[in-house]
Amino acid sequence: MAFHYLAIEGPIGVGKTRLAERLASKLEATTILEDTENPFLGDFYAGRPGSALQAQLFYLLNRHRQMTGKRQADLFLQTTICDYVFDKDKIFAYLNLDDNELFIYQRLFDLLAQDVPTPDLVIYLQTPSDVLLERLHARERDQDRPQATPDQTFALAASRGTDVSVVVVDADAYGVGFVGDLRTVFPSVRVIAIATHPSTRARALRAGAVRALPRSTTTKQLAKVIATVASGR
Repeated sequence: MAFHYLAIEGPIGVGKTRLAERLASKLEATTILEDTENPFLGDFYAGRPGSALQAQLFYLLNRHRQMTGKRQADLFLQTTICDYVFDKDKIFAYLNLDDNELFIYQRLFDLLAQDVPTPDLVIYLQTPSDVLLERLHARERDQDRPQATPDQTFALAASRGTDVSVVVVDADAYGVGFVGDLRTVFPSVRVIAIATHPSTRARALRAGAVRALPRSTTTKQLAKVIATVASGR
């Protein structure tokens, strides 16, 4: 296996944790799973002044603790799969913090990021917004973090040198052109397309996708394909 640290990203409800667990089982890897509990979220959603910075710093410090804890234990000597990318925290900060808060956050982020290893491989998952909303309602959660848009694929690829090597694209929702755009901007990215119709899958392959799978593909099947593509086979 060419990588030791694999990260999975995408909007809330897209299936990051499930895929991480499936891949970990297949690859006999250890996992780092995001802790979504945050004592400041209630105040944040209630609009209390200062709560956005408190909530953001809590997530940042918690993720840093998870990452450095694993590193100190030398678990990155074996394959480790994480269901988030550390750098994505900064995207939410830029969405939710004012200029003064962002200045404080950025100073701390830059300091902590030096301790966090860069993933050898990043897999970005996408699915239509209506599907995500259905999944979130099914979870019956009272609180969660706001989701990033699918366009953050590009932000993740360019962030702090993160090497986004595999991207899973819903070609029905975002179009075959998105596959071509990814390949143009990031030639090293290997794209796996998901589409309902064979003609769409064929066009996705012509646009540069390395695999084009039917929508009926299960999470377990997708995990196997991702593992194969990630290993360069």
